[in-house]
Amino acid sequence: MSGSGGWFVVIEEIGREFGAVKTVPVEGGAEEAWDAALEVARSHQHSSRPDATREIYRLSERELMVALREIQNPEWPFPVSIIVESFRVSVAELAEVHEPPEPQEIEEPADQKRRLWRRSRP
Repeated sequence: MSGSGGWFVVIEEIGREFGAVKTVPVEGGAEEAWDAALEVARSHQHSSRPDATREIYRLSERELMVALREIQNPEWPFPVSIIVESFRVSVAELAEVHEPPEPQEIEEPADQKRRLWRRSRP
């Protein structure tokens, strides 16, 4: 399926499960979308950790993982570098869009009134 709905950069949080955070439409085709994905991976402010080292890993032809790494306890004899946050940046072509159906009004005949509760007896 080609050219059905345009190209997008998809930014996903990485946690217990992936969850789409943002989709960014891209003018052009797959090449332009890849260039845009690289730029997003370099500059997207995912967290409140602007001082973290940003590592960008290419996972596949259309997918990057960005890891934000910080040094923990730099005074220790062996400082530990850990990944504190990460997110995934993908290039995707929109395949299909399914709009919800229009709501339809249902008219009840006047002789078929519903009662939600019983009347109490006097």
